[in-house]
Amino acid sequence: MTAAVIGLLLASMGAQVAAVSLIPRTAGFTRPAPTMLCCLLLILSATGIARLSRRGINLGILFPVMSATVQLSIVLLGILVFGENASPLRVFLLVSACVMIGAASAL
Repeated sequence: MTAAVIGLLLASMGAQVAAVSLIPRTAGFTRPAPTMLCCLLLILSATGIARLSRRGINLGILFPVMSATVQLSIVLLGILVFGENASPLRVFLLVSACVMIGAASAL
């Protein structure tokens, strides 16, 4: 993968994580400013994914990798920023699931 592809992948994942982190501030999409920013970030992420697909990145690899990385990032964000519960079993199961997703996508 080229540096441009990696950069686009990271930007797309970052936009998704940022959008999801804004969801509590949207108050159920009733507050205009955070809602618009959340939607804009989701559009930017989808645009990045579409461009990666156009460059020939296999969706069967792209989506599992992004899903696992975004999910772990959001869990980490929830723990560090929103004070969510972080039992060792929960973290272990989430990491294990992501590893299995990565292994399955490599088959």
